[in-house]
Order: sequence, then structure tokens, then C-alpha cells
Amino acid sequence: MLKIADYTDVPELKRMSLLFKENSPYKDFPVDEDKVEQLILSLIGAGPKDCVVLLSIIEDKPVGMVAGLSREWIFSKEKHATEIVWWVDPEYRGEAGKELQEAFVFWANKGGCKYLHMTLLENKDKTKMKKLYEKQGFKLFEQAWVKEI
Repeated sequence: MLKIADYTDVPELKRMSLLFKENSPYKDFPVDEDKVEQLILSLIGAGPKDCVVLLSIIEDKPVGMVAGLSREWIFSKEKHATEIVWWVDPEYRGEAGKELQEAFVFWANKGGCKYLHMTLLENKDKTKMKKLYEKQGFKLFEQAWVKEI
């Protein structure tokens, strides 16, 4: 089951956001948990026109989330939706992740978005996720390179 997250879900959203970070290439970056919580609160408070935070619930337990934004693209007035975080607890991956992504696509489409941006992290799931995105019609547009300075 999916639900639109509300303020009562903040502890679970924070838990999953931190797990996402710890299981990503960003794991060695510092984290400010208060800032993470403030970001979640601002996404929930922004409302469904510009932001969405969805939770996957299995047996009354939150097991996954997706959060995203929609906005006009920098070079035109066409709207784009961008995934910020997509996490599913490892033991629930598969159907829960698919359901979250489909709901995110639905939200973006209903909001008038012409394009959808999904992230592909450099991690152990990269090859599997690349194949999934290609199968769904996504095209690789750019890669981000990070250097500590």
C-alpha cells in the first residue's frame, strides 16, 4: 500500500533517508540529521503541486519511500520531475520499489511534467538499475563527478 507522507511519518522518512545516504557513494559525507529532518518537513509542507513524498507500507510498517520535486526546466517553461531520494528496505525490494516509482511517474504526469529525472548511483545495484531504466525508456543524459576540495 502507498500513502502520501505526512508529518507523523517524519521519523520513518528520516530513518530511510539516512539509510539511503549510508548505502550510497555519499556515505562518507558528513550528515546533519536536523537538516535532513528540516528538508523532509519542507517537502511535506510544500504540497503535492511541487513536491511529493510517498511511503510504501507493508503490514503496517513503512518499508520504502520516494521523494521528488517538479519545476520548470532552466531553459524552458516545460516542467520536469526530479527524484531526490528513492529507498526501499533491502528485504522489501522489488514490488515495493516498482510501486513507488510508478506512483512517482503518475504524480509527475498528472502535474504536467514532460520529463522525469531518476538518479543512478555508483553502487552495487548500478548495473541492475541501469537495465531497469533502459527497459523503461530512460536515456542516460549526464554523469556527476565529485571531488573533495
